[in-house]
Amino acid sequence: METQRQWSDRAIACSTPVILALYSLVALAAKQLLEHDILMTRHAAWRAKDSPTFSDTIAFVRRSLWSEENYKGSGSHCDRVKIPRALFGA
Repeated sequence: METQRQWSDRAIACSTPVILALYSLVALAAKQLLEHDILMTRHAAWRAKDSPTFSDTIAFVRRSLWSEENYKGSGSHCDRVKIPRALFGA
């Protein structure tokens, strides 16, 4: 892990565990997702990759989290109740 320029030792000491924790969470989420899906590797025209990189893994987990399935709103049949204006006390 590299240190950031102009960061204090205290800031680095605080941020390093968080970075490692996020790395671990992404790796664990990807491992669980790989049971049901395939990790697609993004390729550049000038360089072929033998295996997925961590950047591919982050994109894989992000796509899963941002999928429509995870962001379903309430159903189309919502029960609405109109409140009479008199109750607003105008």
